[in-house]
Amino acid sequence: MLQWLWRASHSRLAPFQKLARMLRAHLDGVLVWTQLRVSNGALEGMNNKVKVISHRAYGYRTPWTYIANIYHCCAGLPLP
Repeated sequence: MLQWLWRASHSRLAPFQKLARMLRAHLDGVLVWTQLRVSNGALEGMNNKVKVISHRAYGYRTPWTYIANIYHCCAGLPLP
């Protein structure tokens, strides 16, 4: 991988140079992903749910109501 990055960064093709810079900036994460193969899809889905809840939460008087709504929607807690 390091040899390919060196060759790509020294090539005359601008897209390869840009890709090599980007991969070198995130090299630790790329190497960890190649070993673990763990997806962040579940986390992205949870973030999307929280974003939708925040749009619904416009006008809540306290942040505690917003937090309770997140717990209720994301954790499946029953209403009190």
